[in-house]
Amino acid sequence: MTAKFSNTKPMKSLNETINHLKKIYKKIEASKPKKYNICCPFCLKKTATLHFKYITAKYLKCSFCKSIYLSPTIDNSTLKKYFKLSSESSLINLIPMKTLKTRRKNLMLPRLKFYKKELKKIKFKLPVKEYLEIGPGVGYFTELAFSKKISKNYTLIEPDQNCNQILKSLNPNFKIINKNFEEIKINQIKKKFDLIFINSVIEHPHSIEKFFNKIKLCLSTNGMVCLTDMNASGIDNQILLEKTPNINPYSILQIASKEGLEILLSRFNLKILKVFSSGKFDMDMVYEFAKESDKNSHLKKYATILGSEKLRADLQKVFAKYYMTGYNSYIICHKNNTINK
Repeated sequence: MTAKFSNTKPMKSLNETINHLKKIYKKIEASKPKKYNICCPFCLKKTATLHFKYITAKYLKCSFCKSIYLSPTIDNSTLKKYFKLSSESSLINLIPMKTLKTRRKNLMLPRLKFYKKELKKIKFKLPVKEYLEIGPGVGYFTELAFSKKISKNYTLIEPDQNCNQILKSLNPNFKIINKNFEEIKINQIKKKFDLIFINSVIEHPHSIEKFFNKIKLCLSTNGMVCLTDMNASGIDNQILLEKTPNINPYSILQIASKEGLEILLSRFNLKILKVFSSGKFDMDMVYEFAKESDKNSHLKKYATILGSEKLRADLQKVFAKYYMTGYNSYIICHKNNTINK
């Protein structure tokens, strides 16, 4: 295990989080919720194959755009019950404060620097007037954006009440809306945003259509969306399958491929300006889970194959080159954006 990985994502915390979410999933399942089958939420095609099964949940891979999604799924009221039981603020308590600070340094700060560099390349000027962050949680990224003076005004949309208390402590001038983004009425927001940040959020919404329709309506004419999220083509989920630590039903409903996200965005006259494969620890994660796996597991062989730290680092670069790490980062705008024409 590299020191950077062990400090950023210690296995003990990962396993505690997985077990915590597994208990909540089983509690929801015990209530026998109503379920229904869905098509791919990104390309809307119906043909898919089983990617993996997690306890009783089935994650399918779309045969057309290769996105991953949970089907059958639950209704929105049941999903709300799940998130009430598994609030992010309670999950944060499973992670040592030292690790939280390291994550901010090793994950969020490089992400912010990347976005600033890429926005500068397309002549997008900072600071902006209006900044929106959707699902900031306890404010890992928000705190950095504010310290770097990314914007003059900050609006944060976070449904977790306990997280909101932490966000308020960062700065009393932040405007905080305590709701799910897709359920907010546009007249509640009353403004357009020049820069929208979305970190690990689009896997959660019950209606990804409503979510991106709101994005379209909230984004200013030449505004930019900076979105980082799980990648359906990531080598992590292709190897680890149901052991992938970030995929927990019903927390994760859908994971976009680059192609799937492009198709979804086109329905709302949005487009991808830039994409970068931004996962950093896929090979380390596979190696660590392989070491812990049962001797009869298909994963065990990777404990030997990936024993060299240098090999893991080199492979991580190769997978990044081919957009196959566990996360992608995107810069998105309106199709009629004129900022660099």
